[in-house]
Amino acid sequence: MPHNIGQSAVRANQYVGMSVIHADVHSVVLQVKHNYGEPSLGNDIYKLYIYNGKLGGLDEAYTVEYVSATEGILLIRPFESRTLLLVDPNLDAPILLYKALLSKEEQISFEKWEKNPTIPPEDGLQLVKRAGNTFIFKHSALSGTVDELTYTLTR
Repeated sequence: MPHNIGQSAVRANQYVGMSVIHADVHSVVLQVKHNYGEPSLGNDIYKLYIYNGKLGGLDEAYTVEYVSATEGILLIRPFESRTLLLVDPNLDAPILLYKALLSKEEQISFEKWEKNPTIPPEDGLQLVKRAGNTFIFKHSALSGTVDELTYTLTR
């Protein structure tokens, strides 16, 4: 039976079209095309990735920074917390990458950062590439240094 799997903040108030792309047995990409303005020159395209009937597993708005359609693995960044999360369908909960990768001192200073909705704190992690089960990140520390950190999936 049809059921609600989440919601999206897709803005579509004029001409809207949707399509479904089956990436594999477990994965579906829902694409929403919004055409607007006069004379219909504006176009927005939104893509929602759904794996086993879920979209990321969070009830808050986030951006998707990496997706593996065959494994259902996502790297997402919620708008409110701004912390990079690794979502793996084989795990019970998303992995907070700053806790897995940053030193205790950097974790503490990040967590003490004043919560400000206009300038949210940043964990400084940015995906460079994935090699097998290893994710390689560039980390821009609060001190200004930039280093490379790796996280390996254990399966």
